[in-house]
Amino acid sequence: MKLVISNGSSRSFTSLLMAVLLLLAGNQLALAKGAVQGGYYSRPVPIGSAVGNDAIWYGTSATQQTPGNVPGSWCASQWGTLGALVRDQNGNQYILSSAHVLALGVSGYIESNVGTPIDQPDVLVQVGLNGTNYCSAITPQLISTGQVASLGIVAPPSFAKGTSVPAEVALAPVLPGMVSPNILGISAFSSTPISVIKKGIEVQKSGQASGLTLGTVTKMKMTYPISLCTVVPDAQKPEHCHAETAYLQNVFEIKGKGEPFLTPGDSGSLVLTRGTCPQPIGLAEAGNNAGDNTAVASAISDSAGGVLQTLNFVSGDTYSIVPSTTGCSSTLGYITDTVTGVESLEDLSVPDTDIVQALNALPDFLADLPPCAYMFMGAGTADFAVGIDLSGSAAALEVEVPTAADVDAIDPYTDTRCLSATFEGVPVNQEVMPAKFGDTGDFAAIGD
Repeated sequence: MKLVISNGSSRSFTSLLMAVLLLLAGNQLALAKGAVQGGYYSRPVPIGSAVGNDAIWYGTSATQQTPGNVPGSWCASQWGTLGALVRDQNGNQYILSSAHVLALGVSGYIESNVGTPIDQPDVLVQVGLNGTNYCSAITPQLISTGQVASLGIVAPPSFAKGTSVPAEVALAPVLPGMVSPNILGISAFSSTPISVIKKGIEVQKSGQASGLTLGTVTKMKMTYPISLCTVVPDAQKPEHCHAETAYLQNVFEIKGKGEPFLTPGDSGSLVLTRGTCPQPIGLAEAGNNAGDNTAVASAISDSAGGVLQTLNFVSGDTYSIVPSTTGCSSTLGYITDTVTGVESLEDLSVPDTDIVQALNALPDFLADLPPCAYMFMGAGTADFAVGIDLSGSAAALEVEVPTAADVDAIDPYTDTRCLSATFEGVPVNQEVMPAKFGDTGDFAAIGD
């Protein structure tokens, strides 16, 4: 059988498996439910297709074995979405995706530049497509046949309490002629990244699991706790992936339009604006386990730290997105008015004045948070979020707290509201934090 689950879920794994697994008898490999772009693609492979590494969990031991030398009857791997094709200042090209898609191994995150093969599709999916649904069918030849890149730079998530990173990403140098810059379902797009500086920006992504989905940016500059697996899980007990909480900073929130923006397998997808010439705006990281169609993405480029800046910091090189082969150039994109709900085409490079005001106030707001605010952190667990809310008539400073009792909490030392209603002329919102976001990578498993 093949298992496909979203790791880091807050629901029980029993209910989760019932919801997303298609169980087949005997030595069968079931296709991922809804994995509309998860199959094999002729080379060069398009952006938005499925990728994974060759870190395979075998048998009952969390020790990686030599491919083809299988000590048990179960094996498992991790896979996700090929997010983008990028190039460095010397013209070298790389696959870009989340670190938990390209670099999650059986004993932790794989180190940079070890050359782990990156396959399209994932190795276990290749086994199923070949009709040989056995762990013993995973051979060096199979891995070599599916390989499109080799793991390079890895910027892993941080699980240390009190720390956060702007992105958890990885690059994989592309084998010649193996990857196309074109995105499934999006005919043309720009290489010029854009930041969130307007309310109601309409976005899209092409992921291997759910294909093309649409959404609206509702929050920005947020720091969120996200549940991520730290190892490829035991195939028979997928909850044994040793999930821990990582903290991502400077991320933005997306509300899916009538459906989830991300589903299991979409991690690593490139998020783009919708408009005359879509622009890269983020890298999909995680979906909300509460089922309210929201997701979070790391900013693709931001002066305060984004995906491209993180890679530059780790490697010393500069990177840019490779545009579609059908060229276009425009900063016009769709926004939805947060009051009227009317959609219009506007210049996304022109900031809203209220967002500029909120951006200017945010550093002071963070620096001046009173001691009572840190009481929300649960003795240092940092399970609250601060950023900018974009869903109202004006941009507001946003504080998300663990429980309803913490909203408008009273400072026990002053007997006044802990947080004022405004700060430097910017409204201050308080609300209960949604259920913890969990990454939307997929695990594949075979049981002989």
